[in-house]
Amino acid sequence: MNKYVVLLGVLCASMLTGCGSGEAVETKPEEEVKVEKNDEILEVDGIVKVDKSKEISVLFPMIIKEVNVKEGQVVNKGDVIFRFSNEEYLETILEKESEIKMIQADIENLQAQISPLVVEINTIRDQLALKEGYAANNSDPEVKILQGKLKGIQQELSTLERNYNETKTIVEAGGMAEEELRIIGEKIKQKEIEEENILVNIDQIKKENQVSINDLRNQIESSQLQISETDKQKNAQIKGLEIKKQLAQNQLRYLKEKLNKPYIKDDAIIATEDNTLVYDIGCVAGSQIGTSNEVLAKQMAVDSMIVEVSVPVESLMDIKLGGKVVIDAYTKQTEEISGTITRIPDYAVEDDGDTVINVDVTIDKGKELLKIGSEVDAKVYVS
Repeated sequence: MNKYVVLLGVLCASMLTGCGSGEAVETKPEEEVKVEKNDEILEVDGIVKVDKSKEISVLFPMIIKEVNVKEGQVVNKGDVIFRFSNEEYLETILEKESEIKMIQADIENLQAQISPLVVEINTIRDQLALKEGYAANNSDPEVKILQGKLKGIQQELSTLERNYNETKTIVEAGGMAEEELRIIGEKIKQKEIEEENILVNIDQIKKENQVSINDLRNQIESSQLQISETDKQKNAQIKGLEIKKQLAQNQLRYLKEKLNKPYIKDDAIIATEDNTLVYDIGCVAGSQIGTSNEVLAKQMAVDSMIVEVSVPVESLMDIKLGGKVVIDAYTKQTEEISGTITRIPDYAVEDDGDTVINVDVTIDKGKELLKIGSEVDAKVYVS
């Protein structure tokens, strides 16, 4: 139950009176009551959480050989967290590499058996595919360079034309000599000539590329009439093997990418940063890990640990960013655990029938005494 504990120190006032036979009673004026008000404390519930965490997961089969850390242990960069064996997976990679070499050998063997004319046709086909790509995508390197120059000239031309119009207005009003206008006009003509030359060059390159495409097509058609059916069959086999080789290379790259994690080094999983806490360890020595992105553990920078405290909405006006919070983690610690309010959300949530604001508290002292996921009591100083 959330409650206020208000500590008030009150000094009591006394009144002195006296009396005598036949004498008037003298009464001293009432003394002012002095009240000393100490800080108010808002007692709330909280839970230890992680502001930022990373999962240690794998996408390849392995057997955990050693677990070198305990739950909640702090490690530094390079420290070994797990050791594993993935010999079967490494064997799969070697087999795929061997498959690619065998395919390449078959390709080279067939290429040695067919007519040199077939090799020439294949080379021409590659050239044709390149030029057809240039034409379809407007991606010819020479054209791209000229288009870049054209854009610059057109921007300069636009600026000059704007200056010309502004200068013309001033000249007509008698505020400037016509010589300045003539100079700008000459510059415009020069840029227009440069623009036209580039456009002509671009058009010429495109026409030459189309002529080259037609010539290559004719060469292929003519050469195909000179090759035997056997050579055609072997050439088709080469094409099929090249596709198979490309597929195997993609598979090999995918297999190797699974090993390419910053926390995987040889047969070990290591910490990638200093002052990192390892938690939620989900395996033991002998655990067999599959291929479904299994999470072995989680890690977080110790500095990112926070306590989330539930503040009643009616008390929201009593707290502020930077406010002091003292934590009781239900342990036998003698050292104080304290922190600072660093985030107050602008929305409320329901918690066991109460409406609360979940406020983040950054721990300034005693962080090592807290355990992620544990519930705590918190005293928020209202002042």
